[in-house]
Amino acid sequence: MVSITIGPPATGEDFFDREPLLEDIWEAVSKGSVLLAAPRRVGKTSVMLRMRDNPPEEYMVFYIEAEDFSASEELVTDLMVKIVKVQPKLQRFIKDILSGLASSLEELEVWEIRLKLREHLRGHWKEKGTQAIQEVLSLGPRCLLLIDELSILLHKLGVDPKSLQEATELLHWLRGLRQEFTGRLSMVLGSSVGIGRIAAHLGASRTINDLRQIEVGAFDPLTARQFAESLLESRGLEVDEETLQALLSQVETYIPIFIQIMVDALSKEVRNQKVEASPELIRWCYEERVHGPEFRTHFEDYYERLNRYYTPNEAKAGKRILRDLAISEQGISRSALHDAVMHELGPAGDSEQFDLLLAALENDFYVTVGSREERVKFHNKWLRDWWRRYHGLGS
Repeated sequence: MVSITIGPPATGEDFFDREPLLEDIWEAVSKGSVLLAAPRRVGKTSVMLRMRDNPPEEYMVFYIEAEDFSASEELVTDLMVKIVKVQPKLQRFIKDILSGLASSLEELEVWEIRLKLREHLRGHWKEKGTQAIQEVLSLGPRCLLLIDELSILLHKLGVDPKSLQEATELLHWLRGLRQEFTGRLSMVLGSSVGIGRIAAHLGASRTINDLRQIEVGAFDPLTARQFAESLLESRGLEVDEETLQALLSQVETYIPIFIQIMVDALSKEVRNQKVEASPELIRWCYEERVHGPEFRTHFEDYYERLNRYYTPNEAKAGKRILRDLAISEQGISRSALHDAVMHELGPAGDSEQFDLLLAALENDFYVTVGSREERVKFHNKWLRDWWRRYHGLGS
């Protein structure tokens, strides 16, 4: 029985049935490396942590969260610390670095020690990082690096002219590792922001063209039903078939966090109102609780990252596109959106930039572009309803 864990990644018993996806990823990893793409809060990190915690016997697996890093040596520092903690016998390979910095492996977790180690690596992080991988491979047949949100680190480096070259070097270094140790070293690079667009901006698209892209999507209907039933059971809720179907229909796109939030809101209202769960209560919960202040912050990043990862003109045009789509039930044709954006940007508008922007919004999981009349819609109903409520009038 899983519990409702809204926010942190699901691990252990709370990780629910992604076995077909995991099998697909492990199969791809056995032959090469993977770009694991997913919108925020769909379960990408949970999948990567599951791989870390339950690898095949021949793999040594290291998970790195790159989102909070601001330099390549921070990534390599984290890799080295984790390698030594998992394989203490490899302490010898950084003996010269540890000398005078830490007397025990436990001290590596102290932030002052990490800071000194990072400073020591500055300027030759590629050399030391490669050496670390070589030492790991000396102990076993296969190594897997799970690097989550690498695209965010690349973006940070890419927006600063002083570190622009470093972003390109990091991509080339990672590709170089995959080539040098092919068959023995694999990577899964997790990304909720289009890494392809960032690589293209850096003029480094070829550094990721060896990756097989796999998307972490929604549950299939049967899995979604089983997940909802397990969550309802964890909250002591018994619902009839009509109510269960209403819950799933209201969610529409079976993304785990959507089902979790829906069940959480429903269980609280059953308790607060002292009533039984019903289709009518589910619809009320969706309108009044799910899209209320309690859960707003879970999705605010979708709006904020337009300003973080897009140019000012792209952000302005993107907000116009999403604002128009939020109030459209059937979506809007590509040509109509083009005209609206050209009007919004005035002389700064450019048709080629519009095409690139729409592709970026699709790659970043804001929208989908249908083949019929090239009609554009929000990626899912949940996000569209949220956007209409909080950003439908623009800002």
